[in-house]
Amino acid sequence: LYSPDKYETRASIKEYWAELLVDKAAKYIERPVDVEEFKQDIVDIKAKMNTKFPPQLGLFNNGKSGYAPGFRLAHAQKSLSIMLKHLWCNELTAHEPPVCPIDGIILKKVDVADAWTKVNDMRIYESHLESVRRVAESRNMTLAQWELQNWD
Repeated sequence: LYSPDKYETRASIKEYWAELLVDKAAKYIERPVDVEEFKQDIVDIKAKMNTKFPPQLGLFNNGKSGYAPGFRLAHAQKSLSIMLKHLWCNELTAHEPPVCPIDGIILKKVDVADAWTKVNDMRIYESHLESVRRVAESRNMTLAQWELQNWD
C-alpha cells in the first residue's frame, strides 16, 4: 500500500485512516446499512484520504503500470468491509455487513481475472460485487456468509 520510500508517513496515514473507519462503522453497529450507503461511504473515505494525503505526494505505492495515483477505491472498500466483517463476527453488531471484502482471492473464487488493487472506479467495483453476489445467491447465501466460507 505504501510507497517504499515514504515509510515515515505510515503512522499518520494509519491514524487518520483508522479515524475514518471508526467514524463510518458507528452507524453499521447501530442499524442495518444498505449497499448504496456503503458505496457512498467508500467514496467518501477515498476522497478524504486523498484530500489529507494528496496523490501528488506519492505516499501510496503506484509504481505498477495501470495503477491510479493516491488512495484508491479498492483500499477504501476492503478496509471498511474488513472492519464491518470483524464487528459482525465478533458480535459487536447484530447487523450483517451489506457487502463482503473483495480482493484478489475472492475474485479468483468467482472466476474474475482482475488486479483488485487497481480498482479505482465505482463501475468496476459494482461489476465485481455483482459477480460475487451471483455466486453467493446461487448458493442461497448472503455476500457476507459466502465470503466467510470461501476466503482462506
